[in-house]
Amino acid sequence: MNPSKSKKRNLIILLALLVTVSLVVYFLKPVIIKKNKSNWDVELKEKITSIKNFTNRRIKEKQDSLLEIKRLVESHLRTKNLTQNDIINFISQNKFYKFSINVATKTNKEYAWSKKILLKLNIDSAEFQNNYIRFISSDLITFLFIKDTLNTPAGIFNIQLSFPVEKDYTLENKYFDKISFTDELKSKFNTEVEIEYDTNKISQTDGRFFSFYIKNNLNKNIGSVSVKKPTLDLHVSKLASQINSIEFILLIIIALLLFPILFYNIKKIRSKLLIIIAYLLYLGALRTLLFISGLVSNNFDGELTNPAYFSSVFAFGIVKSPLELFITGLFVVAVILIAYKEVLEFIQKDKSSEALISKVIWVLVVLFSLAAYFLLYRGFGASIRSIIYDSTLAYFNDEVLIPNTTTSLMYVNVLLIGFSIVLLSGILLIVILFYLRKLKIKIGIYQVLIILLILQIIGFLFDIFQREPQGTALIRSIFILLTLLLAYAIFIGQSGGIKYIIYSLFAASFLSIALMIHHNFNLEKESLKLYAADLNRPNENWLEFLVKESLLKSFSRKEAIAAYTNPNANYDAYAFKIWSKSALQKESFISELSIYDYNKKFLGGFGFRVNEIPPVKWSNLPSSFDDIQIYSEQIPDTNAKVVRGIFPIKNHYALLGYLETSVIYDVTNFGFDEPPKFLSAPQVHKKLTIKTGQIKLLEFINGKLKNVVGDIRISLNDIQKLKNVKFSDNNDSWLNIKFNGIDYLFYLTKRKTNNHQRILALGIKDVDFSFQLFDFFKTFFFHALLILGFMFVYFIFNLQKGSKLVIGLRAKLLIAFLIISIIPLILLAFYFRNLTEQKNRDAILYKLGKRAYRIETYVNAHITEDSLGLTEIFDRASADLNINFTVYENYYVFYSTESLFYEIGLIPSIINPQAFSKIKNLGTQDFVTQESIENYKFNSFYYVANIWDKNYIINVNDAFNKILLPMSGNEVDAFLVGSYSIAVLLVIILSTILANQISKPIRRLTKATKSVAGGDLNVELTENTKGEVKELVDGFNYMVKELKLNQIQLAEVEREAAWKEMAKQVAHEIKNPLTPMKLATQQLIAAYKDKSDKFALIFEKVTSTIINQIETLGNIATEFSNFAKMPGLKVEKINLTNTIKEAINLFVDERAKIVFESKLQNVMILADEDQLKRTIINLIRNSLQAYSTEVQISLEKSENSYFLKVQDNGKGIPENILDKVFEFNFTTKESGTGIGLSLAKKYLESINASIEIEHTDEKGTVIIIRFNKN
Repeated sequence: MNPSKSKKRNLIILLALLVTVSLVVYFLKPVIIKKNKSNWDVELKEKITSIKNFTNRRIKEKQDSLLEIKRLVESHLRTKNLTQNDIINFISQNKFYKFSINVATKTNKEYAWSKKILLKLNIDSAEFQNNYIRFISSDLITFLFIKDTLNTPAGIFNIQLSFPVEKDYTLENKYFDKISFTDELKSKFNTEVEIEYDTNKISQTDGRFFSFYIKNNLNKNIGSVSVKKPTLDLHVSKLASQINSIEFILLIIIALLLFPILFYNIKKIRSKLLIIIAYLLYLGALRTLLFISGLVSNNFDGELTNPAYFSSVFAFGIVKSPLELFITGLFVVAVILIAYKEVLEFIQKDKSSEALISKVIWVLVVLFSLAAYFLLYRGFGASIRSIIYDSTLAYFNDEVLIPNTTTSLMYVNVLLIGFSIVLLSGILLIVILFYLRKLKIKIGIYQVLIILLILQIIGFLFDIFQREPQGTALIRSIFILLTLLLAYAIFIGQSGGIKYIIYSLFAASFLSIALMIHHNFNLEKESLKLYAADLNRPNENWLEFLVKESLLKSFSRKEAIAAYTNPNANYDAYAFKIWSKSALQKESFISELSIYDYNKKFLGGFGFRVNEIPPVKWSNLPSSFDDIQIYSEQIPDTNAKVVRGIFPIKNHYALLGYLETSVIYDVTNFGFDEPPKFLSAPQVHKKLTIKTGQIKLLEFINGKLKNVVGDIRISLNDIQKLKNVKFSDNNDSWLNIKFNGIDYLFYLTKRKTNNHQRILALGIKDVDFSFQLFDFFKTFFFHALLILGFMFVYFIFNLQKGSKLVIGLRAKLLIAFLIISIIPLILLAFYFRNLTEQKNRDAILYKLGKRAYRIETYVNAHITEDSLGLTEIFDRASADLNINFTVYENYYVFYSTESLFYEIGLIPSIINPQAFSKIKNLGTQDFVTQESIENYKFNSFYYVANIWDKNYIINVNDAFNKILLPMSGNEVDAFLVGSYSIAVLLVIILSTILANQISKPIRRLTKATKSVAGGDLNVELTENTKGEVKELVDGFNYMVKELKLNQIQLAEVEREAAWKEMAKQVAHEIKNPLTPMKLATQQLIAAYKDKSDKFALIFEKVTSTIINQIETLGNIATEFSNFAKMPGLKVEKINLTNTIKEAINLFVDERAKIVFESKLQNVMILADEDQLKRTIINLIRNSLQAYSTEVQISLEKSENSYFLKVQDNGKGIPENILDKVFEFNFTTKESGTGIGLSLAKKYLESINASIEIEHTDEKGTVIIIRFNKN
């Protein structure tokens, strides 16, 4: 890159300008800060105005969306001939998913409603005027609300619409749909924000806050926002940070603009090592500058820059987040690609001496490269281990093909790391091969196999001497094999094309995923320890801490006071809000939180399996207390205790009531009392990577098997093996054991508690092949898409540069085979997946329906027994049948085993609108639909049951009832992806082989045709297969032989005809001067006889005439001689290296191996390119016809000459004919002409070159052509 003077001048001017700007910014920084300090009041007003404008704009957007939905609903209601079903179907569309829509008759009877009807209001109330947007709060959620009355062709309807803006509860799981306008403003402005969703109430009167009203569609106050004012110190700090960012951006731009100059100067460095170091220092400095500036972490918020997902202390935290790791990976790849390019140029242009000291250095380089190679592999394993261990992402825990954004970026990072390591390892092996050749070690296929064996032995020893080898022996062996193949291919080809980059990417993907799965399995083993620690953790002290922390949390006291001061309080809902934001929600213990008044009367509560928690015995407590009370009590007839805390709630020293929290502590319980999934918290330790349902647990209490969790059958012999395990000093142990032919790895831990000795055995399948295949191929599939995307971009870039995209026959055949083979496989996989999904769905619905029928049967069978009411019978049915269900009467909840969720408003108390429509209007007996709580989706079955001659609707769903399936969707995905990926891989391999077999003869024919076109008529192809291809090859060989024969015959005929014509012409031309010569001679004789006095004059005239005619005869002879000469040469300056390669390319499909090795590039000589190429082709052809399996061509130079050496391993030239091989018409072949080597020698001599046979014997022949440099 040598920029022109004008470009360099412009670049220098731009750099000077940027440096000047940087200095100006640096010196103006204190001035700007000082000015901002003095203008702080104005700045503060502008900031407050900005916050107001943003808040009002967001509120207006929400109101506009509510008004737009209202317009759509009203427009639909005005349609003629609408039925109730039409309205329900319309408002149940997905585009209204987040809106609560209720359509009632003019008498306020529900007529149609949406699925999310969580808000029920008295729409006749005078305060709710039509078309007036306002905030309305339910027990858990605050809505933007609007109502209207509409006169339609179907009658008068009262409609109300609401849109959630604030949820007063939080659930720590992936299903929670977080909605909080307050948090949105906090995140936007990075300050405290309070919103009062009341008409004329200001939430804060503190002077540190500024407040303003929220306006509705009629410009009326409907609420207020209080925002903590930005402080001057914070403002100055932020401003200084922004200026620093500007300075760093300018420095980075300057560094980037310096690159062209740096590149130009680096190219002047002769040492390739110094060039690589220079680039490394430059790119390293640029990356460090980018890291120190914080431009990435400070300007990109979100998961990609969140260290919680991935963070490593490597290089002072330069890879402290997924995005930082990605940027660092790009810089590393850039350095390695530069090193790759420079190393290739180095081995192609080697100028090192052959001195002894050089050989010593070469040996040291080989040893150093070898050590670096294995250290690099260890670094590879350590990097992937860091990806697994230093990340909270569960890469293989979610059975989904398309990962989320953060996981996708980490997959990209894994590919970048793998590519860097594989390519750099290949470079080191190329260096080793290069210097081994310098040490006179031949680098052929057998030598490479020996090198492979040596590397594998060294790798084996390397693992032995490591305390913690990175990866398995198999992964290490494959790594060595793949990188050596890469190095050998590049080394032999002497070029680094895009195909080697693609190979490196796929090899990197394979190896990095294999290492990920290996380290993930090790992490799963460690997860067993974490699981055991969690299961053993809930002792009394720990639970007392949880209870205390939950009660003393400021939010708990604030919500409790709000409940006591609200005359219409739903105490269950308040208890749920407190519970949801406490530590109890994050644990899967049996727990509850209750609210009592100051008389210790129960007002409401929420919890998980609260029926198992005994009531508070207030008599055991002091009559009054001012501080928190924490104690435990034994639950009768069980081994469990309840850890309980009670905290008095006061407001201005006045006792309002008590907040009580209880947690059950059972030493014989696993702690797996999971609440419904929409309430459950994520795993306590994010490092727990074991897939759901894969862990097997066995619990022994005092030597007896107490509990078994997981689908595992265990014999008495197996139980004895587990009981006889020897424990370490830490009371733990590992055991490999086989159950029912399946290998398991168990971690056992022993703990004594009171009078109990508890042994926990936690196990996982040692190798779950189906899931490992799924894990491998889903990641490989993602990497393959990335690589294909890279290839597409590369080809598009080349097309834009003017290159032509040529798809050969082999590629076309391969594409056709793949399309024909893979598409049916994909369709079959989709069909099987859909079929399994349908069967699973049918199984779920069948089992839900069966439960509903059993409830009806049970209730009708017991309805006349005793004097129990219907509710008590439902309770008994739930207990006896172990079924959770809900019963609707008049389309509202009449009874539910999970009534608490309806009472707090988490689930609508009115029936699903589509179920209502199907059952009431269409008379359907049962109805199946998919419903959701938050973002947790579940199947719901509605059934019209006749109980005591009255219709009720029974609802059973799989949110509260576990349904066991023969094969889950995740297991189907694992099976399909694993098995079908192997099938696709086999199809690709077989298609490639088949396409190559079909296209290879055609490609050989194409090359042979080019050889014939180049003048080589000694081409002969062999084909062992039978059929049309064999006939085509035979036809081609016959054609070439005929051409050769015809050429010889034609040459003879043409030569004979030419000689005849020449004889005629010569005879004619000779006669012409002979006639005047004869006449002149006769005239001279006559004058002599006549003794003429003019004899002297006549003599002079006659002799002159004869001499002239003799000259004419001489010219005729010269022209004839010139006609017989060889045609003229087209001598010009040519690139000898390119000519040799073009000649060799004509033999690429020959069975013999033809290798060209040269350190020289762009060797320019004066020659006729066609004649020279024909000469080289003739020499190679002679070698092949001498049964050579390998032809080595090399090009070297001396002070005055270039030497082209052609060496083969054929049968050699017999000594008795060695002196005749360059003679004209000499040949030992049956169909030879004997002019090839003769013409070659004559041609080479004509351009001042020479050819000689340096050596020949039964092991081969060496021919050397010398070209004069000058």
